[in-house]
Amino acid sequence: MKRKIAAGFGRSGLGKSTLAYHLAKHHSPPVLVSREPGEDEAVRIRGGVIVFDPNAQYDNGLVVSSLRDLEQAHDWRMALEGPLVYRPHDDVWREFFEFADVCWELQGSSVIVDESSFLQNASGIHPRLDKLVRLGRTREISIFTTQHRVQDAYGIYLTLATDYYFFQTTHPRDLERIEEHTSEEARRRVERLRAQEFLHWDVAEACYCVILDSESWREDIHIAPAQREEVHEQ
Repeated sequence: MKRKIAAGFGRSGLGKSTLAYHLAKHHSPPVLVSREPGEDEAVRIRGGVIVFDPNAQYDNGLVVSSLRDLEQAHDWRMALEGPLVYRPHDDVWREFFEFADVCWELQGSSVIVDESSFLQNASGIHPRLDKLVRLGRTREISIFTTQHRVQDAYGIYLTLATDYYFFQTTHPRDLERIEEHTSEEARRRVERLRAQEFLHWDVAEACYCVILDSESWREDIHIAPAQREEVHEQ
């Protein structure tokens, strides 16, 4: 499956984190690819979802308190049951170095970085997040990020993204940046979105669609939901 770098933007409570998880789990479902005979622990898993969760948004899956537990949980097939969620303790910036190094070894995985504004802004980006974005294709690692403001995203990250997911906003600077990376029509449509609706912009195709029914995408985001606006080309 083609690698994704998906950037989600919107206010708290609109569904960014939930959307990121559903996109990631359908993009990189975990697969048990090998196991030593008679040894339940001696397994190798390809794919699965790994979450960096500084704001404690994810309660589904297995929440671990150490990076060693994260590695062991993946080795022990826990990734087959749901996402593996790591919550940093104090220094988000410092802990992401080790988190990203662990993810680098998990080929074919989808990595969710929730509230990535801890790790990037308009002036710069965490070196390990930059590595995952620029070089993750060599490990077939897909990246899904969420944050509130488009204006706070690092420019190179937006340039390399394959997909944008915008929830409603009326902030002028955010709208200017949305238009810069999509189209004037898409910017206007983002302004008119209602709660729980979002606009998906496909960078390669330079077109967008709006998901109208939140109950559809919660289970069926990997296929076309029943209620969907016509696709608009730029």
